Amino acid sequence: MKTTTQLLAELKSLARKAGVGLYRRVQICDIILRDDDWLKNAFDGKVVAAEKHLAMEYFPDLAVGGISLGTLVELYRHVPKKIWEEHQYKINKIWAEYEESGKEKSSKERVNWKERALIAEEQVEKLTRQVERQTKDLDRLNEELAKEKERGRKLEHEVATLTGRIMELKVA
Repeated sequence: MKTTTQLLAELKSLARKAGVGLYRRVQICDIILRDDDWLKNAFDGKVVAAEKHLAMEYFPDLAVGGISLGTLVELYRHVPKKIWEEHQYKINKIWAEYEESGKEKSSKERVNWKERALIAEEQVEKLTRQVERQTKDLDRLNEELAKEKERGRKLEHEVATLTGRIMELKVA
C-alpha cells in the first residue's frame, strides 16, 4: 500500500491527464481523503479544505469545468468504472447517469480517530498482558529446563561411575 506522500507524487505526475488519468486522480484523492492522520495534520481534519487544496494543486482542469473534487469523489465512490469507460470519462454523462440512478448523495464517511485510538490502546493493553503471561511461562519453562539439564548431568555422572565400577568388576 502506498503512503499518502507517494500518492500525492503520483497525483502530481497525473495532474494534466484526462480520461483514465482523471479516473486514477480521483481514485487517489479518494484514498488520500480517507487518511484521517493526513487530514488532521495538514487541514485540522477539515475535508472541504483538503478537497479545495487537492483540486487547486492537482486538478487544474476543474477550474473551468464547474464541478468540485468532492463531486468527482462521490461519482468515483458510486459509479462503477465500467460506466466511466462507457461514457469515455465524460463527467457530464457520468453525472447524468448517476442522477438518473436516484442514488442519494453520500455523506462524508469519517472515522472517529479518538474511538480508533481507544480501541488500539485497549488492544495494546491486551497484547501487553498476553506478552507478560507468556514471558512468565517462558521463564518457568526455562527454569524447568535448567533443572532437567542438571538432572541429566547427574545421571550422566552416575552412568559413568557405574560403567567404571562394572569395568573394575570385569577386570577383577
